[in-house]
Amino acid sequence: MNGTGAIKWVDVAPEVDQGGEPSIIQVTNTPVSELLSDISGDGRFLSWSASNQNDLDVFWTDLNNPTVVKTFSGAADSDETQAHISGDGQLVTLTSIPVANQNQIILWEPPLDSSTIVPTTNGTANVSQISDDGNHVVFSAQTNTGSAIYDWNPSTPSDPAILVSDPTSTFAIKPAISGDGSVVVYEDRSFSPNPLESEVVVRDLTTGVAVIIKPNELGDTQTRDVQPSISADGNYVAFVSSDTAQLNGDVFLFDRAANGGNGELTNISLSLPTNGEECISRDAISGEGQFVVFMSTSGGQTDVFVWDRDTGDTANITAEIDGLARKCFHLGGWSIYRL
Repeated sequence: MNGTGAIKWVDVAPEVDQGGEPSIIQVTNTPVSELLSDISGDGRFLSWSASNQNDLDVFWTDLNNPTVVKTFSGAADSDETQAHISGDGQLVTLTSIPVANQNQIILWEPPLDSSTIVPTTNGTANVSQISDDGNHVVFSAQTNTGSAIYDWNPSTPSDPAILVSDPTSTFAIKPAISGDGSVVVYEDRSFSPNPLESEVVVRDLTTGVAVIIKPNELGDTQTRDVQPSISADGNYVAFVSSDTAQLNGDVFLFDRAANGGNGELTNISLSLPTNGEECISRDAISGEGQFVVFMSTSGGQTDVFVWDRDTGDTANITAEIDGLARKCFHLGGWSIYRL
């Protein structure tokens, strides 16, 4: 995304013959600011938010037929943002932020121009994600004691959402879900009185077992574990760990099945400058966990990198994009890449 609103789609496997198709394709070019949200599992459907300086709307398009662009606009002066798309690209979840009322999670079906308000148990809701199969919507919602993570099944829309986070947790936020909806990861900040400290929790919805990922090799100073992303098969979790000043960050990959099911952590950003600042989005890992995409800022310049689990190599995929210096920043828990 750049200052003119151009969103660029990047192919991380340009070595595959695509009939002369370039590895970086410009999808939009408008005079407004655009925030890339999500892309479907097959890379065909894209969703993003765009601002006309008054409010934000969510857009959807089929890259095989980019002249077809669907728009979701909520009530007057409301903002629609933080969109996520199902694996087949036919369903989108998003946060609707009215001017005066509580935030809502919306399930939108762009091909049919239909939408449903996701039921919440109490209070406002934020930051949702939909499973690849479209059967699970996870979101963070306010409770009487703080915030919690819930799972809602669109196939039974009248049923209430199910609590995913621990009942004792008072600060569970930013969920991500596996492709089949069986595993959810999220941040939990209720274990410490310092709201800047957080840990990543992995919960298996089939067994109910929850595991806290702790990158112990970083020592006691690295207590901010954030921005978890999970592979579609549910076997790999990527996240950022840093100190509470959000400095000295590193990106880690957690292999849930390694070491007889005890898991294994790998620091995948060791090859980058030690003074860099790394950040990832919740869709930063490929379906089988082979590739992890993250951003790193060093010397005022931000680039996007792809790490290959099979080879251990890290590639800068934005080196060929000309233009202004890039900056990594966070908006509502999302990592935004701006030129």
